[in-house]
Amino acid sequence: MEIKNIAVFSEGDLATRIAFRAAFYGMRVKVGAMAGEPVDIVRERLRRAGVQYMQDYGAREFDIDKASGNISCTGLMGEALENAGLAIVAISEELPTNSSFYTQLENAAPVKTIFATASFSDSGDLAGDSAGPSRFLAMRFKDSKSERDDEVEITIFPQTDRDAFYSFVSFAEEIGLKVLPINVAE
Repeated sequence: MEIKNIAVFSEGDLATRIAFRAAFYGMRVKVGAMAGEPVDIVRERLRRAGVQYMQDYGAREFDIDKASGNISCTGLMGEALENAGLAIVAISEELPTNSSFYTQLENAAPVKTIFATASFSDSGDLAGDSAGPSRFLAMRFKDSKSERDDEVEITIFPQTDRDAFYSFVSFAEEIGLKVLPINVAE
């Protein structure tokens, strides 16, 4: 499956940078504001990501404007997930919070949606009981302290569908990420 529409749910800068990067490479991105978070705050994080892209990658203002046109923000989960081939989640690593969120995500997402978490500490537990286990994987940037997140590690689980995995790898490469050796969780 080719991924062209993504939804990103985040409480911070990492997923915001992922969203902006995807939009920069021509993907249609919908950023879902987390419960209680004003959409204006999300838009400000995206604006800062654009400025950072100009500094780190030498992108022109025209390119930033074009990428910004590929991004929309919403406070509604269902709206963010509409037509999403991929949902990237970078939220609190508290398992009850994550598990509940992923259950809501699975219920609202199209059947085709692949789920990727940026939270590694509890990803094995999440893979087993929520978010469409066959379409679930984890991703981690090699150096998430860097503003230039150009390399990504992927962890798949025994129940992860290989087509979902290959679709995610193609997506990552299409947005300029180098995919590092793949981890297979037990």
